[in-house]
Amino acid sequence: KSTALARQVAIYLMRKLTSLSLDDIGKQLNRNHTTALYSIQKVEDLLKSDSEMPNIIRDISSNINSLQDR
Repeated sequence: KSTALARQVAIYLMRKLTSLSLDDIGKQLNRNHTTALYSIQKVEDLLKSDSEMPNIIRDISSNINSLQDR
């Protein structure tokens, strides 16, 4: 279950932080575009219902952005 959530968050961030299509995101993780779409919707639902999820997404995004600044 934790692996699935980590993958869903990764897919969500790939969509938000890149210009990759759902198909391309799915291919990167050996999944299809419908899995990518489901994952994005799942994380968006968690952002509304889980008070920790916005902080998690913010922290991961911040870490990714700090790597890009190097």
